[in-house]
Amino acid sequence: MILEIRIKRPQSQIIFNLNQIVLNFSSSASNNNRYPRTPRAFFSMLTFTSETCRKLKDWILKELIEKDPDIAAELTDFVLEIVKDLSSINDKTDGSHEAQELAKLQLKGIIKNPQKLLSQLPLKLGLLETQEKNLSPTSSVKVLNIPIRNLSTDQIRAQFQLFGSIKTCKASVQKRQAIIQYHNESCAIRCTKSTTVFFNNRFVKVELFHGNIEEFDGITLIASHQSAKKPDTTISKQVSPSPEENNLNKRIEQVQNVQQTIFENIQKSNETFKTDFSELLNSKEKLLHAHQSLLKELLRKTTEISSDEENTSLGPLLLEFKQLQKSMDELSITPKEMTEIKIRKLNMDHPNELEVKDARAAASKKKRAKKAALVRKKMRRKR
Repeated sequence: MILEIRIKRPQSQIIFNLNQIVLNFSSSASNNNRYPRTPRAFFSMLTFTSETCRKLKDWILKELIEKDPDIAAELTDFVLEIVKDLSSINDKTDGSHEAQELAKLQLKGIIKNPQKLLSQLPLKLGLLETQEKNLSPTSSVKVLNIPIRNLSTDQIRAQFQLFGSIKTCKASVQKRQAIIQYHNESCAIRCTKSTTVFFNNRFVKVELFHGNIEEFDGITLIASHQSAKKPDTTISKQVSPSPEENNLNKRIEQVQNVQQTIFENIQKSNETFKTDFSELLNSKEKLLHAHQSLLKELLRKTTEISSDEENTSLGPLLLEFKQLQKSMDELSITPKEMTEIKIRKLNMDHPNELEVKDARAAASKKKRAKKAALVRKKMRRKR
């Protein structure tokens, strides 16, 4: 049975009563063995920074029932203490479930929807942790879209040692990426802010890397103990290769060069298409705004018509409206068509975030799956 009591008292007295209620409930629940009190050792207490606490408080403040600023501020601190004890909410152990149930009862009457707040808490904490991690200083950079022929110790040193002494470097041939760790953060920042076209290829991108370089799956080009000297080994070179291996390496290098050329051509065509598509969208939006202005003017004229002039004046206005409608259809700037264009633009700018279903592609995929099933069925019959 839930009993809600609203009393107008000083804020400190209200918080004291709330704490007393929670403590009484916890002790009685422990006696009844219905919600046994979980040992404090079970919780892995979160270490919140002041900025994280501030953002959590802003989030909790929106979920409070009480809107009085002074009372809400103290209630927010009370809820934050409960939240700090629930860092293991996602665990499916019995202790975690009991802790969640106890937290729901503690938040009842304070938070609008305790279940929603507790379910969103892990996601919110993960988001805040990621934001703090991205804002923290780092001495490492990630290099993307590196041409395979440039994935060598000499090339990496020639391009990136200009910004500072390189401590370690790992590279992945499959991903065509490299992680470079400098001796201090300022070198990494200078590298990302530089306007240099790395490897004479404008598709090579450099960004700060906040992860652990040891967890990056790749080959070590420069180890920490080799940073002072300059080795002459590369990924593709081997120690004292035989003539057959030399020929094989040449063939591999030729194939890699062809793949790199194809990739660069595809990237260039994609960039050109994106630019043209953006210009098309901008021109259509300008045309749409012009037609919207004409429609607003038409609406104004329609509302100003008196009842006496209705029969004579509506005819020309209706004709003007039909002309505007026909013009929008011809220019493909109707609401439906503009929505489709904007969805395509959004999917182009942020791939894999928005799924755009193509009916024709889905039908052809279904047809191929059906044909493959028939082939497998015939093969089983032959066996």
